[in-house]
Amino acid sequence: FQYDDDRPMDLVEYKAQGINPYGGWPIWIEDGFTMNQSNAILRMLGIRLGYYTEDPDVAYQIDSMCDFIEDVVDIYFAYQLPHLVFKRDLGDEDTWFSKFWDRYLGVMEARLSDHGKKFIAGTERPTIADFKAAIFWPLIFVDSPENTYPQAVRDRLMQKAQSEAPHFLRWSETMK
Repeated sequence: FQYDDDRPMDLVEYKAQGINPYGGWPIWIEDGFTMNQSNAILRMLGIRLGYYTEDPDVAYQIDSMCDFIEDVVDIYFAYQLPHLVFKRDLGDEDTWFSKFWDRYLGVMEARLSDHGKKFIAGTERPTIADFKAAIFWPLIFVDSPENTYPQAVRDRLMQKAQSEAPHFLRWSETMK
């Protein structure tokens, strides 16, 4: 799958030019047609590349998870963004755990344990929902000098997942 990764940083300029009427990322421009909104773009790519479905029940499982991730993404990044962008301390750890991880792990564990399949939508192969939901966990556990999550936070999160979300942990290993 070939594409150009062009990341202009001036969203205001893009909006003024009519390229991005919604004012945010991502933007997908193909053959003179501009697409916005991450879930819409992800669905288009999923259909094109075989990571979506024609089954309405499975489509609901996929779309509802993608929408859920949109609902919680700001909560996830609220913990780390002040540190990354403004060089301030990390956000409040307990609030981050209660507002994001309790909710995210709870939804993921319930979804995965309800159907007993390997992937979020109750499928035998990954869908766009798996790719979208997989963004959070690796950011914390990546072995990189750029990883700014304290080891104590990583340990606490791993302990929480081990005790509360075994299906999620199996899924996260599959998604590596």
